[in-house]
Amino acid sequence: MQWLWSPIAITLHVVFLLAICLLTAELLAGNQGPAGDYPLGLLFCSIAYPGVLLLLWLKWRIDGRNASPVHILRLVRPELPVPTLCPREPASESVDRPERQHAMDIAKCNALKKELAAQPEPHVVPIARFFDGNDDLGSIGCNLPDHPGIDTFREILTGLLNRPDVEAVYAQISELDPGEDSWPFADTVLVAGMISSNDLAEHLAALQPDEVSAAEKINVPSSVRQKHKTPIMYAWWD
Repeated sequence: MQWLWSPIAITLHVVFLLAICLLTAELLAGNQGPAGDYPLGLLFCSIAYPGVLLLLWLKWRIDGRNASPVHILRLVRPELPVPTLCPREPASESVDRPERQHAMDIAKCNALKKELAAQPEPHVVPIARFFDGNDDLGSIGCNLPDHPGIDTFREILTGLLNRPDVEAVYAQISELDPGEDSWPFADTVLVAGMISSNDLAEHLAALQPDEVSAAEKINVPSSVRQKHKTPIMYAWWD
């Protein structure tokens, strides 16, 4: 419901509610207007107000299908600083990076990129496959000030599959090929099952997701929706 409190929505609330209140007060006082048009004005505002909000919601939905969560954040909360995707340092520069816990499997990385490239966007991959051979801290949760490590992400996200209220877990890829020695970047995890948003948020607490909610407002691939008849939740890291 963040769209209801975007700057443009707040402006609409103020304009329409003020007009409705003023017209109602005039009518209650017996004033029909210079040409008797106050009743029509009140009727127009009462109909136009929800209609304009509906158009705003549709725009927000369309933008949400075509934009990344960062773009959505910029739309609904323009006053907040919006971070960019994790920068990938050029291989030629000497940069201090957290020590990798395992050696990344380049063959599996390239195979995954090739497989995903053949999919329609947005690309998704089962969570176990996403972590198979992956030791790249930049592949998920890269903007966390205290990244818990890929092993922790792997253990907690694949651990969801052991729950009776979870059918499947997918990583949704937002950047397929960040570089030759970089794993595909995922900012969203999709969870199919009867798990509630509160239970999911509690399970993922150590991973510090920025948002955990039902997946109505993001573009879930049709292949996932067709495969699962249960609700789909998502967790997002900016």
